[in-house]
Amino acid sequence: MLRAIGFCVALLLAAIASALAYLGAFASVVVKEQSMGPYRFVYRGLEGADPRQVGAITDQVGAALRAAGITRIRPFDLYYPPGAGDPNEIGWEVAEEHAAALTTLDRSYLQRTLPAQPCLVARFRWKHPLSFVVGFFKVDRALKAYREARGYQAAAAYTLNEGQTILYLQPVVR
Repeated sequence: MLRAIGFCVALLLAAIASALAYLGAFASVVVKEQSMGPYRFVYRGLEGADPRQVGAITDQVGAALRAAGITRIRPFDLYYPPGAGDPNEIGWEVAEEHAAALTTLDRSYLQRTLPAQPCLVARFRWKHPLSFVVGFFKVDRALKAYREARGYQAAAAYTLNEGQTILYLQPVVR
């Protein structure tokens, strides 16, 4: 009996380790600096970062963009540092070719262009919606260590779902 329990525990631990490996929990994160942008961004504000609310807003904004005939879009979110006082911005990057169609959107959808700027850049593989959670913990820690080693200040963090990877960006603030 004890042997069977031990086997089940080992099997459970192996399954958990496999799931974590699949989601990238053991993957290394490489941070580099490069100029990124500009990004045309359509979004709605969100106090906090509840994943269910992020998903709901992403779906709402995406549906409005597709209803307007805007098809070259990628999920794009902007998260401010804790205590910044600004709501996070949840939405989509829109290809430049759709700029004119953006005028047909309801005014409740906010728009702006994030300029090209020097950024800290890291990529994390996307396998499942939980990849955003695992990626946040892995990448946020790597970005923080990189910033602190160079004396950079905390800044807003951008996430862009590129399909196979999640692109994490933070403007360089000296």
